[in-house]
Amino acid sequence: DGEFTEDDEAVAVQFAQIASVAIGWARLIDDLRKTQVDLSHQLEEVGRSRRLLTDAERVAKLGSWEIEPPLTYPLRLKLSEEAARIVERDAAVSFDELVASASADDAEMLRQRVADLVAGHSQALDMEIRLRTGAVQKRLHIKAQVTSDRGHPAHVIGTLQDVTQQRLDAEQDRLNAIAFAGIAAGNPLEDSLANVIAMYESRFPDGICSILLYDPKKGLTSGSAERLPAAYNKAIEGLMPSAKGGSCGTAIFRRERVIVTDTQSDPLWADFAPLAAQHGLAACWSTPIFDGARN
Repeated sequence: DGEFTEDDEAVAVQFAQIASVAIGWARLIDDLRKTQVDLSHQLEEVGRSRRLLTDAERVAKLGSWEIEPPLTYPLRLKLSEEAARIVERDAAVSFDELVASASADDAEMLRQRVADLVAGHSQALDMEIRLRTGAVQKRLHIKAQVTSDRGHPAHVIGTLQDVTQQRLDAEQDRLNAIAFAGIAAGNPLEDSLANVIAMYESRFPDGICSILLYDPKKGLTSGSAERLPAAYNKAIEGLMPSAKGGSCGTAIFRRERVIVTDTQSDPLWADFAPLAAQHGLAACWSTPIFDGARN
């Protein structure tokens, strides 16, 4: 008859309620989707920032580290990607394992400085250490700060930077200045040559440098070779250039640089292999130095 009964009204109300809930859920789902999109964008930005930070650390050779709480012994370090690369360790490493690779004096000082941080006796650390990684000794500049909670040390975070090249460059500049000053002052040739050798050996601490002087009549004589054994220097005194004259004699004979990576197997060292083995000389390269007339 076109009129609503009470039952019809009840059904209509139920449909209205269902529609209201559906609309509410739809809006909630839309909000969640928007939140998900915003969160995805934020996560992308966080990831981008982390990648930029990692790239920046690699360019600067500067890594970050922290002592994982709680600050109790044995201490555990958490290293950033660049810090782990610099010290050639895993991202999680024990403090004792890392310090064991430092030179003895630096290791003792670093242990004491970190102990002061953990105990709350100091708030910051700033020092350089020498750390051996594989066959290379690196110079690392280490900084750290401690944050406290209710007056007690709670967290230690720091940085480490590979400054090996900067220190080598500074030392070479210093030795260059000494060598050139000696030459300008007319110091004895032996002193100037010794300064040149010191310059190269500071850059290659595991190598041995020598400078030989050549006289066409007398052959090779030692100009300066402080770290070569005296018996070895005496054995090659007067050596004449030849096609198989070791590295130095061959370099003069060929008038070019000669590089020998294994003195025990290279034909150029066939006559000198026992002498090299006796004095622990495994490899040798030699570069001839000419005067203005190419002599």
